[in-house]
Amino acid sequence: MGTTGLNQLGNKALQEHWLRRFVALIIDSIIISIVVFVLGTFLLFLGIFAWGGLFTWVFLFIYMVLMEISMGATIGKKLMSLHVVGIQEQRTPMMILVRNVSKIFPILLFLDWLVGMLTPGDPRQKYTDRMIGCTVARTDEKAYMEEQFRVAQFYRPPPAHGYQPYQQQPQQQPYQQQPQQEPYQQPPATGGGWGEQPEQTGPQPKYCQSCGGPLNVRPDGRLQCPSCGAMY
Repeated sequence: MGTTGLNQLGNKALQEHWLRRFVALIIDSIIISIVVFVLGTFLLFLGIFAWGGLFTWVFLFIYMVLMEISMGATIGKKLMSLHVVGIQEQRTPMMILVRNVSKIFPILLFLDWLVGMLTPGDPRQKYTDRMIGCTVARTDEKAYMEEQFRVAQFYRPPPAHGYQPYQQQPQQQPYQQQPQQEPYQQPPATGGGWGEQPEQTGPQPKYCQSCGGPLNVRPDGRLQCPSCGAMY
């Protein structure tokens, strides 16, 4: 269920809107009152008595219907920069006729406004305006102030409990392939076994320095004299 005009009465733009419409109605009523006074005086001169109050509201209804059909606004509305427009389609004579029916009598006009403010929808609309799909909009440079009312009827308040404001999740870094490790390579052996001495470097003797016999090469790379057993 959308918001109602009663919930938005504190809105400055809405207050100014209805103030403009009220002033426009006063201007139009003064114009019609002058016309009715002149016409009533002429009829009274002819000996015809007319009930001034009812005559005024009937003339006001006819005046507003004719002006809004032909120009989209009465003189008062034009002075207040207001214009009657259709919401889903272009305004038609039937729309204008229906929306002004309540202006035949002041109490009907007040009830038309009150029901429109108590029901969900555009708070600029009387109930008859909402029935036929039209509204009164501003036409001056501050018309943008009233655009909020066109979407207010679709507003949905957040839940009373458990509401969490939306928080943007941190952006994840794209996956990057890890550099491939080189396979383990066993270092070259430096000896023949456990506890053996590393391979000797440099010039090696060919004959035993003790007995002078020839030396033999052992599997571990060392030299041994077969005669006396000396190791080199």
